[in-house]
Amino acid sequence: LGSVARQARAGDAAGTRAFRSGEVVVVVPRDAVEELRRSFIYPGFDYRVMTMTDSEGRQIFTTEDMDEHDRGEALVALRPCGWKLQSQLWEKAGMKTDWPVEVRAGLLSKVVTTRFNANSAVPRVVGAFRRDFLAYTLALSVALLPIPATLLVRNAVSLYDIPSASMERTLLKGD
Repeated sequence: LGSVARQARAGDAAGTRAFRSGEVVVVVPRDAVEELRRSFIYPGFDYRVMTMTDSEGRQIFTTEDMDEHDRGEALVALRPCGWKLQSQLWEKAGMKTDWPVEVRAGLLSKVVTTRFNANSAVPRVVGAFRRDFLAYTLALSVALLPIPATLLVRNAVSLYDIPSASMERTLLKGD
């Protein structure tokens, strides 16, 4: 849990964040996002770090032990979580290659956060509606429908019971 909290608060002045294989990251809308869109990496989607290679092509497990310059040059292979279920979205966007796609860690570190960071909440909701607008709208409608229905029924039907017969004489119309 400490590493999750540390990653959620991570982000030094240089913007070179450390990555680990297997980690799940969320892209948040910032300036460098347009360059990532060409690799089909979109804000609000959860991506798993599949593998990483350093600048010399050797596979690595984490970028934590690398110096800042080399850390930015590492290649991070990403795949969206649930990508098979979302294949129509990627095909509609024009993706012709298969997952994972490789992105430089220096570019990626400027626009990602963990899924536990509060900054990822709004992009994740927007991304969810973008993936399947109809299903999420229907689910939201079903979840919120009881509120206005309860208010309408409460106002339309008034079931009042006079607690005792001795109060009948003292009650007036409109009480």
